[in-house]
Amino acid sequence: RPGQFFLYYETPKEGEIPMSVNLKVAYRNSDNQALHYPIRCFQGTDGQSHYVVMQNDHAGKMFTSIPSLAKHYSQLENPSVSN
Repeated sequence: RPGQFFLYYETPKEGEIPMSVNLKVAYRNSDNQALHYPIRCFQGTDGQSHYVVMQNDHAGKMFTSIPSLAKHYSQLENPSVSN
């Protein structure tokens, strides 16, 4: 079975109203293990926001939007999806 990924955020504790939410990627590999990685936002030198899935201490592929990040990972999950 191929791997699957999901974007999610943790719900705040009861009564808390967050000013922002921390998005994460959950990846379920072919061995049915669930791995969780935070998505970080960085300000580029061009003044634009860039998003990256932090799989380790080193920054990975950067995206200019959450939809482009999701599209990239959905294509990895389903290689038949075209650009």
